[in-house]
Amino acid sequence: MKKIFLISALLLASVALFANIGIEFAEMEYNFGKIDEQGGNATHVFTFKNNGNEPISISAVRASCGCTTPDWTKKPIVAGGEGEISVTYNPLGRPGMFSKTITITAKNSKKEETIVLKISGEVIKDKFPIKMGALNLDKLTISFKGIKKGQKDTRILVDSAIVYNNSQQTISVKFGILPKYLSAEIVPTKPNYQQRSNTLHPSQIGVLKIYYNVAKATNWGPYTDYIDVFINGNKVNGKQLMVFAELTEDFRAMTMEERMAAPIAEASPIKVNLGKIAKGEKTTYVFKLKNAGNSPLYIRYIDTFSPEYLTATYSSQPILSGKTTDIKVELNTSNLPEISFQKRIELVTNDPSIPKQYLTLLFEVVK
Repeated sequence: MKKIFLISALLLASVALFANIGIEFAEMEYNFGKIDEQGGNATHVFTFKNNGNEPISISAVRASCGCTTPDWTKKPIVAGGEGEISVTYNPLGRPGMFSKTITITAKNSKKEETIVLKISGEVIKDKFPIKMGALNLDKLTISFKGIKKGQKDTRILVDSAIVYNNSQQTISVKFGILPKYLSAEIVPTKPNYQQRSNTLHPSQIGVLKIYYNVAKATNWGPYTDYIDVFINGNKVNGKQLMVFAELTEDFRAMTMEERMAAPIAEASPIKVNLGKIAKGEKTTYVFKLKNAGNSPLYIRYIDTFSPEYLTATYSSQPILSGKTTDIKVELNTSNLPEISFQKRIELVTNDPSIPKQYLTLLFEVVK
């Protein structure tokens, strides 16, 4: 009988040891519902009460990810008192459904308890995340990579963006000085009677269209133009439209005879190992480019992909049949880490057989 009594006493002591310390939350989960990605942080406060007989302290609060930030009552909560856990969720860049947990450690003088709260909801992607004063846009960069120099169409719609007047007034949109090969306009959707282009009524949506005139473009390869925007005569500061285009040669209409008479670009060498280069040292290497074809060879452009430390210079003059020109590559290792590199250099010419080829530099930066 004494043994039974002793076992019962031990069990009761064990239950008391792991019993709830008396912290009680009004709710354990909260659903924010739908929240705007650009609407700023969403916050909910979980409240709790100390139903125990002695003070309770919140010793730790841990969120399941960095997108969730908790704050809580730092002072001990006396018996019968109340406290709170404030949970803030950052929706920016996180469209879609979400479910996050917050793990709380609470204790009194004898015991410790872990409680898990949960927040959930759905982040709705902002259709117009770019803000330019009263004008909102779905994107800031207008891009198109398929522009062929020499093609018959001279006015090409590069790309378009959806725009929105977020103000309560009609706005007039104008663009800064454009290069001769670019034109731009905003076409209102569902325009009112006699409504002109480049005007938007309150809450009206429109389409920003950018056109490229290939015949007037002198540049080759990847090229970015920056366009200032004016709203009701006032320049929007801090943001510009970016128009990215890649202009390449149009060989589609060439006849067999023209291809037989075309230039042939032969670079030598196509790969070179510069060996070990001391950090801070500047090095130059000269590639040779020969025209093995029958008509003049032109270098359209050269892209090193790393202009901050690797540059290429060359003559813009035509390379006649059988002649050779230099491509001078300069390397500055001042700001490079002490590791091995393999850098590709893109060479684009009017050789229809291989218009784009790559030169390679191998080197190692050392102390």
